[in-house]
Parts: sequence; structure tokens; C-alpha cells
Amino acid sequence: INPLSIIRLDDNLLDINDIQLFYQSIVHRKTAMDNLQHLYLNSNPDIYSFDSMELLFKAIGQRCPNLKTLSLRRINLLNDEIFKIIVAFYKKYGKDKKTKLTTISLVGCSSISLEGIDWFNKNLFELQTDKNDNLFSNIDILINIPKTQIIKHHHNHRWDKRIVVVGCAKN
Repeated sequence: INPLSIIRLDDNLLDINDIQLFYQSIVHRKTAMDNLQHLYLNSNPDIYSFDSMELLFKAIGQRCPNLKTLSLRRINLLNDEIFKIIVAFYKKYGKDKKTKLTTISLVGCSSISLEGIDWFNKNLFELQTDKNDNLFSNIDILINIPKTQIIKHHHNHRWDKRIVVVGCAKN
């Protein structure tokens, strides 16, 4: 039995190799991590690569069915590619409610662009029309973008209400 419900690894100088070890330790367990509900990997700038994030989401999908929150705040190298990984994750694990992951925080990830958010919004919407509405009505993706960029961009674009874009003071 696994009593862990929260894993908080913020500010631990983790790197890509640590994510690979995390993946291996989770996937090779005899039992799933059913009790894990919150995973915080904030402020570990060296954990990002496309491959490491794919492994992280794969571990969550395969072995952490009750994870509700994934926080990847302040990982500056995290960029728009994360949206492709998130959409692929929900395509695979969102059907039949194989995941309970409803909050992903990308706040402070300065390499995420408005164009990436638009792409994500469009592709997440397509998943919703795929008869997965129950899961997708509860998902929140938290992102912050400088206010001046949001004001200029939002005039011509509408985002799904589940993509929470928080204006920040940086320009």
C-alpha cells in the first residue's frame, strides 16, 4: 500500500536524468501509486526536454490514475511543446476516465507563447467534441503571460474558459 498523496520536489535542482529515474521507479513498481494526488516539480529549471516531459506524463498516465494536480511552475525552458504532450496525454488517458489530472500549472514558464496557447486551445477543444466532455469540463491549465501581450492578443482570439491565463507585470 502506498500512503503518499503528495510529492513535493520543488527547488531540488532536479535534471532530465532525475525525471528518467522517476519514470523508471514509478513504472516498475508492483502496484500503481493510487494515493498520489499532487505532484510538485516547481523551480527545477533543468528537468525540461521534450523526451523527459513525455516520460513524466507517461508515468502519470500509466501508474498515477488519481493524480489531480501537476505543478511545473517556473521551469523557464518549458515551451509550447508541452502543449503537444498534454494533448497527447488526454487523448490517450482522458478517454474512459483513466486519469483524474485536472490541474496543470505552467505559471512562470516564460518560454510559453500566446501562439502555443492558441494551438492548445484549438486542440483541447477538438478533444472535447470527441465525447469526453465530462473530464474536460473540469480541467484547468494555469499559465501567466505579460498583461500587454494578453490585451493585444485577446482582441482577436477567444480561449476556452478552462485555460486560465493570468496577467503578470513583466513585459
